[in-house]
Amino acid sequence: MRRSQRLQPILELAQHKARTGIQAIRYMEQRLEQERSKLNQLQQCKKDYAGSGNIQKKQLYRATTLQSMQTFKLQLEQAIEQQLLLIATVEQQLGQVREQWRQLDSRQQSLAKTQARYHSAEVREVARLEQRELDDLPRNNNNLRPSDRVHKPV
Repeated sequence: MRRSQRLQPILELAQHKARTGIQAIRYMEQRLEQERSKLNQLQQCKKDYAGSGNIQKKQLYRATTLQSMQTFKLQLEQAIEQQLLLIATVEQQLGQVREQWRQLDSRQQSLAKTQARYHSAEVREVARLEQRELDDLPRNNNNLRPSDRVHKPV
């Protein structure tokens, strides 16, 4: 088995890992988009709640109702802060996944180039051996007895 052929399973494994890395990037990008969408929903809810608060100020409420409204507003702000932290974490993870994919892709490309180089060397070696056989053919013909030589009509 030639070196280039022995390298083929390793190259296929590296290609599989690179494809898996791309899938991981896509997954993380989708997750980041989902988390940003949740943040937008929370911010829109806060905006809507603040807008309705102007209307609510004109009305009289019980203390418990005001307290629950303040609690809701505080919880909403905490949820937004937590969502921002989560987005930062997902962005960091996405960066790590991209870096890992770059390394996997680089390795796969390196293996592909190495295999191509091995294959080229093998092709040159086969051509060199064929040329040697062709060069040796007249010499071998000269070593034959005159009666053993094959003469072709001219």
